[in-house]
Amino acid sequence: MEDLFQAALVDPSLKVKSLSAWAAINPQHKELIYTALDQAVQNTRGPFSSISHTHTEGGFAVSKFPVGFDLEVTSRVTLELVARISFDEELTQAPDFASLWCAKEAAFKALKHFKQPKVVSQIKINFDKNHQGRCPLFTIENEKDFGALGGIGATYTTSNLTYCVLIFKSEF
Repeated sequence: MEDLFQAALVDPSLKVKSLSAWAAINPQHKELIYTALDQAVQNTRGPFSSISHTHTEGGFAVSKFPVGFDLEVTSRVTLELVARISFDEELTQAPDFASLWCAKEAAFKALKHFKQPKVVSQIKINFDKNHQGRCPLFTIENEKDFGALGGIGATYTTSNLTYCVLIFKSEF
């Protein structure tokens, strides 16, 4: 998975890790994930990181660029759930509901380094319909509203989980 995100986002500094041991059901998941995250930050040129977890898996992304990471149990994300935070165009453009949900969550997390919106529904996601590959690409259509430029994200879906990473490659 890490190689897919590195290639899709053209960021060799990007480290993406996830394990079932880091799942929320494990009482030690926070200690385990933060220990691994600390090590990844030391080995990466850059201090930016983001964490996410579900009841079955946890993970993180580290990059030299501002980064947001999200993962979700794919079947948990329904039309009713994602429609509450999305624009109609986003719903028709997204490859699936879980990818849109994760894209908004990852964008929200990455925007903490800029002017993070109050709610995730203020973020407008634009999936690249022309992109062919295992990781659908997207941008934040209204990133300038949050003082950010150069954001690009990708999603990856397995049989039960959807992962998403967004990075901002433009300087502050």
